[in-house]
Amino acid sequence: MHNRSVIYGYARVSTAAQDETGQVRQLKAAGCEKVFREKITATTAERPQLRALMKKAEPFLDTTSDFAEIIFAILGVAAKLERRRILERTARGRADAKEKGVKFGRKPTLTPHQQKEARARLDAGETQRSVARSYNVSQSTISRLTI
Repeated sequence: MHNRSVIYGYARVSTAAQDETGQVRQLKAAGCEKVFREKITATTAERPQLRALMKKAEPFLDTTSDFAEIIFAILGVAAKLERRRILERTARGRADAKEKGVKFGRKPTLTPHQQKEARARLDAGETQRSVARSYNVSQSTISRLTI
């Protein structure tokens, strides 16, 4: 009987909008013949496909002995490294978006014209509270205009 080993892979993305195709391509290029895929958030502890992968690997990974601690430590380090790569990719994507002119954060409550108008009213001596009431915004919104 031929005892051929199979290389398994696991690809996960955290939102339905993301696509795991790139991960799968990299895993296949690394020699993975069977790839378990999931679209599931990092906050969710349930990972059915990861559990299925572990069931496949359990006969080869003895998770009942003292050796199990080493296995889980290695998996923990791999997860930590992957988390670091995710943060790096996210930062790179954010920098690329900023370079292309994408604006981050909340939209301003007041239009540029309203901001200019409100500053002029403040300069003329009107109180922040009065100006804020007329635009139906908080006093703190108006106070940030003077910075």
